[in-house]
Amino acid sequence: MAAPVVLVVSPDRDTLTVFGAALRHAGFEVRELDDPDRVLGAALAERPSLVITNFPTPAAKLTVTELLRGEARTAAVPILNVTSHVFPAELRRAESAGVTASLPMPVPLAALVAAARRLVEEPAGESSHDSRPSDADIA
Repeated sequence: MAAPVVLVVSPDRDTLTVFGAALRHAGFEVRELDDPDRVLGAALAERPSLVITNFPTPAAKLTVTELLRGEARTAAVPILNVTSHVFPAELRRAESAGVTASLPMPVPLAALVAAARRLVEEPAGESSHDSRPSDADIA
């Protein structure tokens, strides 16, 4: 069975390197992208099982989430938002935009990997949309 492909989108090279290394070590196939304007094309080409992003600014006037949710072929791909915007109103806004789950920055790598595994293994459409990390994610 092929490893699930995870597309990591971040403007920060260090984040791409660290997240990528942790996810590869956990058995994921990782594609790193630092340009949000290329996220839709990359998602269509790579067919990821999960997109992880911490991109703080819109690409082409749309967020990464809006770009992916606006295309039928990527609309169901789970999106994990790793963010410093952790107030309840901000998390609700991200969820209403189509984010599947959020983790607060700085995120422990074990929590990142646990959340990635959970989101990849969930059947499509069965996400709890709970933006808070579980106790297992924090461990």
